[in-house]
Amino acid sequence: MLFVHRDSKSEVDCLALVYVDDFLVTFREDYNIQELYDMFKWGGWTKATDGIKFKGKEIKTTWKDNEWILTLSQKDFIRAMQPGKITRSRTNQSPTLTTEEMTEFRSCCGSLQWLVGQTRPDGAACVSLSNKGTETTVEDLKRLYKLMGYFKATEDSCITLKPIEINQDTLVVSYGDCSWANAQNMKSQEGIVVVVTSKECLEGKSRCVLLDWKTTRTPRVVRSTIAGEAYAADDAIDRASLANSMLTELLTGESVTKTGPKLQHAHATDCRSLFDAVISSNPNTEEKRVLLTVRAIQEAIDTRLMRWVPTTMMVADVLTKDAEALRWAFLPWLREPVCQLRET
Repeated sequence: MLFVHRDSKSEVDCLALVYVDDFLVTFREDYNIQELYDMFKWGGWTKATDGIKFKGKEIKTTWKDNEWILTLSQKDFIRAMQPGKITRSRTNQSPTLTTEEMTEFRSCCGSLQWLVGQTRPDGAACVSLSNKGTETTVEDLKRLYKLMGYFKATEDSCITLKPIEINQDTLVVSYGDCSWANAQNMKSQEGIVVVVTSKECLEGKSRCVLLDWKTTRTPRVVRSTIAGEAYAADDAIDRASLANSMLTELLTGESVTKTGPKLQHAHATDCRSLFDAVISSNPNTEEKRVLLTVRAIQEAIDTRLMRWVPTTMMVADVLTKDAEALRWAFLPWLREPVCQLRET
């Protein structure tokens, strides 16, 4: 649960995240933290400037270039991973996993799902696409071992959060992407990224903070690229709306059910045909299901904030494919995340 304290002007001056009996607290310099100290008996306090561990994550704040920078990583978790090895003789045998190998696969998959869901979105697509239930093969296990090796080679990579203003001019941006028919049983893989940034991204580059990400298969087989892209956009907009609602309640102190989301919301797609359909007052698509999704998107956002971006600027692309080149290319963005919704 997240507890919020406000000053006499109803502005937030302290936030306390509580997970069972662990607290993660951040507060403004003028807040009297003794008030919180006196409420409980504490086992101890550790400052983020010294580096802290919270539920398997390393959290550290650093003062650099006249601002506080926060990093999230899981170095210790990665170092504890023990990738196995598939021998050449095993590769030449039946691809079906043995009972022991299936147990190993599930163990690896569980560990990696925790990692990619907490701090390393660059490996999320690989984990998702490798999991094929009873159809999982030895090559899928080999793929997870290789991903572990990649994480060990990049253990210093982390999510970097640099300060941005959170006010009425803040912009929530959702990215939705889809790789058509590249998943099990001809399903397509969606990738979603949600960031918060400033309106500068509508004209050029702006610093952003990563809020949320997801990779998943489309719930059914889609017949075209635009269908997959439309579903990905709809899901991304839905997750961004939740983030918008949470930030709205922090800003206003009121229930979003009364006020509605207050921050503007832009969505980015690299599918030109989807972009054209969404900004059209009378969209026309061959698939009626796609038209319904397009109409849902039009109702959810201001279509003037719908943006087309080239694939090179689609940050959710790494969440749709198992491609090592994409993972390596994503790491610089993870360290210095920026949002750009217009080519310069």
